[in-house]
Amino acid sequence: MKTDITLSKKATINTGNYSSITPSVSLTLKDVDITQLERAYEDLNVISAVFFLSEYRVMAELQDDSKKLGITKFFETLDEEHTVMKEDFEEAVKDLAENL
Repeated sequence: MKTDITLSKKATINTGNYSSITPSVSLTLKDVDITQLERAYEDLNVISAVFFLSEYRVMAELQDDSKKLGITKFFETLDEEHTVMKEDFEEAVKDLAENL
């Protein structure tokens, strides 16, 4: 017998001065043999924890940058980096389409 397992991690973290961030990660593993469920959960838990902490770091850095620069300058900086961000996005989508 096979089943799917989904593991999610989400937290609202107070970052001071009435600010918070809410990192969130959800992973699904499809067609897991029921006899391997506990092992799959343990592995998925490790992977999701690493992704969650990475997401937390990215969100904290974005919030810190927006506070340091001010929201207007922060978005101006994003506009300046838009081409690079778009290229990175397209490369990631292409990689997923070709390899997964």
